[in-house]
Amino acid sequence: MKTYQTPIRHALCAASLLAFTAATPVFAADTSRASSADKTTPTASASATAGERSMSGSLQLSRGDRRFVDKLAKLGMEEVALSKLATTQAARPDIRNFAQELVAAHEKVNAELSKLASSKGLMLPTDETNLAKWSKKSAKDFDEDYLEKMIDAHEDSIDLLSSHAEKSDDAELASFARMHLPAMQEHLQTAKNLKHKSVK
Repeated sequence: MKTYQTPIRHALCAASLLAFTAATPVFAADTSRASSADKTTPTASASATAGERSMSGSLQLSRGDRRFVDKLAKLGMEEVALSKLATTQAARPDIRNFAQELVAAHEKVNAELSKLASSKGLMLPTDETNLAKWSKKSAKDFDEDYLEKMIDAHEDSIDLLSSHAEKSDDAELASFARMHLPAMQEHLQTAKNLKHKSVK
């Protein structure tokens, strides 16, 4: 009996080794998949964190500050759209020149407001200015109506900026309001002067 024990042991060892070798790739594959999953987790986590920061930025602004951004953006978009039209449709050269100044100034303000709003997780509204009715006006009517519209729009903008320069809950919005208030007041005075000139 002793002469057969060694071959049997060898056979058993060989079978065990073969079974271990066959199982090794499966274990390696599982380890590789686990490692790959670990590598992708930080990216997904970072994206989720960025989204949370964006949402929390919007929620941190008071309702009044969000309304301020929305209203000022709409006024600015309307002023730019109408002023672009006025550069070609206004009858008086001084009004066309004024319109060109407003386009340059308000496009800059609008861009700054957009950047500031984006940093706080806010999206600006779309421009809904109805240019069709303005395009149908006669040159004389356009001049009068355009100046009246610019006076009204700048008065509204000044009210918003004045209020938020002092009462905004957000320091950056308050600083933005204080920075642009003087230019708005200057534009308003110019529009009033042009209107006064037209009635002489």
